[in-house]
Amino acid sequence: GHRVTLFEGEGYLGGLGTTFPWRDRHLERFYHCILPSDGALLNLIRELGLEPDLLWRGTRMGFMYRRKIYSLNTAWDLLQFGPLTPVERVRMGLIGLRARSHGLDPALDGITAADWLRGMAGDRAFKILWQPLLSAKIGDRFEGLPALWVSSRMNREKNTGPERKGCLTGGYKSLIEAF
Repeated sequence: GHRVTLFEGEGYLGGLGTTFPWRDRHLERFYHCILPSDGALLNLIRELGLEPDLLWRGTRMGFMYRRKIYSLNTAWDLLQFGPLTPVERVRMGLIGLRARSHGLDPALDGITAADWLRGMAGDRAFKILWQPLLSAKIGDRFEGLPALWVSSRMNREKNTGPERKGCLTGGYKSLIEAF
């Protein structure tokens, strides 16, 4: 009984949740993952009978700088991350700790991610590590991205112990169809 106005930027519905046909399946148009901490989503997947279709994998992260790949999975990896000075490495670690403890602070919505990260890591560390990451993910408009977006993602993805990510073998399309 409610009136709804739907805004869609493309010629098809779905936004970031869209898929495209590939072979005998559909693939997500944009990257999505399920984390062990996504309790509400996992409960919904169970309720819809899709739990057997969950695929879990351990994941690892690395960063390429000047054609060299650096592992960035542990605190020790960060402490050995040669492109940054020792002080910058410690400051980067403090960003992770702050995201764990204050990652969902609504006050972070009032500051840009670039300013927040520059203030904690320093301008040089921002240019080496954060700017390329934000630019790759968001594009050239990353300067307007709220710090809350970055901090909440760090909180969500790095607060679960060893990194493990999941997906539905039929993609999110299978979840939508199960509704």
